[in-house]
Amino acid sequence: EMGRFLEYLRRDRGAAPSTRATCQRRVRPFLKFLGFDRHKQALTTLTLATVHRYLRSVSGQYRRQTMQHVVGSVRAFLRFEYMRGVLHRPLHTQIDSVRTYRDERWPDPVQWRELQQLLRRIDHSTPLGSRDYAVLRIAATYGMRASDVANLTLDDVDWRERKIQIVQCKTRQPLSLPLTDPVGTALADYLRRARPNSSCRQIFLRWRAPIAPLSLPGMANTLRRASQTAGVILKAAGFRCLRHSLALRLLRQGASTKDISDIF
Repeated sequence: EMGRFLEYLRRDRGAAPSTRATCQRRVRPFLKFLGFDRHKQALTTLTLATVHRYLRSVSGQYRRQTMQHVVGSVRAFLRFEYMRGVLHRPLHTQIDSVRTYRDERWPDPVQWRELQQLLRRIDHSTPLGSRDYAVLRIAATYGMRASDVANLTLDDVDWRERKIQIVQCKTRQPLSLPLTDPVGTALADYLRRARPNSSCRQIFLRWRAPIAPLSLPGMANTLRRASQTAGVILKAAGFRCLRHSLALRLLRQGASTKDISDIF
């Protein structure tokens, strides 16, 4: 059932692989809640009350912003099943989304001096430390999203022209960045000493078997792990706060909000 749903998202909705993976993570627990693995008729007899009962049962596990994605994924699945004729009522039109408000929660800032202190304390002598340092150096320098850093390939780095050229995962827009000396040094050190031997073109790989590209959750956990290992306490340890930190730094250096918006 998940296979059919994911194929629908790919073929008919044009959803990106990351979007399909997110929907899969959100919908699997819903099917488990319904007992679909034991009773295939669980969908045909599904009621709105049962859907609401599931959403209430998981609402305590997530923030409201995350619950928006949970509701959105469940709604997309119910729409798919209604289109197939499995559901006889359009339940997807009867589910209210979680309400959030723009700027209701201020982002926790990571000061540039704190970030620099963290980068100085990372142990480059270990494969994990070398990889984390390269990841965080790139994110802190360019404000790249975790998905873009995770998908960075060997072909994206033009050493001769000193450029990094990517197509952004979220916006599908091309982005060309100058390869700065600190980033180039961090990448070269990781590639020469710490990157496992692999035919994968992605730059950042798992350092434990099985060797594979670093996942998005693994990428997002980089700052938190580095902070704990280096003993630098940060108010926020999410990958997104690196973008916020760079934006604050540019603003304090005199860049206009329009320029910062264009950079991001």
